[in-house]
Amino acid sequence: MTEPTLSAHEQPPVVTPDAPAWTWQTFTPARALPVLGGAAALGVLAHALVRGGGPLGVNFTLLVWAVLGTALLLTRRAPRSRAAVTLLGVAAAFAACVAWRDMLALTVLNVLATLLAGAVGLRYLRAPGQVWTMPPFAPLIAAALLWTHTLVQGAGLPARTNWRALAHPGRARAWGPLLRGALLALPLLLVFGALLGNADAAFGTLLGRLLRWNLGAFTRDALAWVVWVWALTGVLYVAALARTPTRPDPATMPIARLGATEVGIVLGSLAALFAAFMVVQGAYLFGGPAQVTALTGLTYAEYARRGFFELLTVTLLGVPLLLALRGALGADLRDHGWPRALTLLVTGLLAALLASAWTRMGLYVQVYGLSELRVLAGTAMVWVAALLGLLGWSVARARTETFTARAVLAGFVVLLGLNGLNPGLRIARDLGTRATILPAARAVQLTAQNLGADAAPYVLPNLMTLADGQSDVAAALRESVRGSAVKDWRSWNAARAHAGRLGAP
Repeated sequence: MTEPTLSAHEQPPVVTPDAPAWTWQTFTPARALPVLGGAAALGVLAHALVRGGGPLGVNFTLLVWAVLGTALLLTRRAPRSRAAVTLLGVAAAFAACVAWRDMLALTVLNVLATLLAGAVGLRYLRAPGQVWTMPPFAPLIAAALLWTHTLVQGAGLPARTNWRALAHPGRARAWGPLLRGALLALPLLLVFGALLGNADAAFGTLLGRLLRWNLGAFTRDALAWVVWVWALTGVLYVAALARTPTRPDPATMPIARLGATEVGIVLGSLAALFAAFMVVQGAYLFGGPAQVTALTGLTYAEYARRGFFELLTVTLLGVPLLLALRGALGADLRDHGWPRALTLLVTGLLAALLASAWTRMGLYVQVYGLSELRVLAGTAMVWVAALLGLLGWSVARARTETFTARAVLAGFVVLLGLNGLNPGLRIARDLGTRATILPAARAVQLTAQNLGADAAPYVLPNLMTLADGQSDVAAALRESVRGSAVKDWRSWNAARAHAGRLGAP
């Protein structure tokens, strides 16, 4: 079967080698209408799920699932990347975690992970084979592009659609009788409907409910729907219509090239600095509290707290620095001889610094217990440890082109593991059973932690013990883990529902 011939105004723009990358691209109604129609339907669903406010719960999960499902439906006939589809599955899993856990920081991380995994998955959905070789910072670029298209394409896509293709004489003749018939039927329905409504009270009440309009509420709902359609048009545009990313050619990328001497000086200097630091650290860590106090004048806990975040920052900065230095080397140098050996040496020293940070955090937790910030910091260290392991493996195997994808997936795995561990409950148990915390201070610390309903299985059965018998403190603690009573099914959350059953009178 031959392809249909496009008319002059349906032809796509001709892009010559000298044409700018921002050449205006137009779409036929056959391509644009599914995206616009899907966005319109999703806009109705989104407004119905979030209307009236309330905390995030199953409404966020259902909305994300609907958007991802629509994106997959729109691209069902296009060659799709299995890795990108997997990322969309990861986004769906994090959206489900929002309806599972209630700890504030964990909810924020789950929402951000949903948006990041969804953005990368949608961006590379029609680009098979490119997820594993995406360049550094590509996930952040994908998220920025999704945000940009969300703001722009709500009006940009209708403006870029060639609506003149619909202006066909045959279509006009088909629509004409329908419009004339509707105009003739409308006044007749109003007249006869009014008469029948007066003839029967029940029928008149039904008609009154159908015709009773609240103009202010209708206007607000219409504006909210327009905003949702605007945003969702951009999301579906990324999946179904946007230009797919192309694999960058390292030879043509504008990267400042460095020789082996410059890179060797930088790596050698860093290795010497990190090694000297670890020698000093050995004297502190293995000398015990007395050695630390004698040399620094700080208690062991103060010493542990003071250097933790600096060590974590050094490790976080070291990974992209090593990647940048490796990229600045020519392809004939980066995987041979001493440049690779020095890179592996610095990676090992960064791992030692991370181990020192982990030790410091462990010392601090032994004294002061777990907290929301300390759990998140520990989670970040686990991810950074995975990054260092992946970096060492990639450099040793000369396969750093897959590092970005593996690093992102490692972060997702760590965060999913954190959801499974239920940190809110673990923090509550640690603070509630720690002998170094005064009974009167336990409830105050638990209330300030924003643990949400995740802590309810421990807090509610031990409420009066944790509150040291003070009813007002117990009431505040109960409110912090149960929250306000939310009867709207759209805000349903598994942890909050379980807390409600535990705390039911």
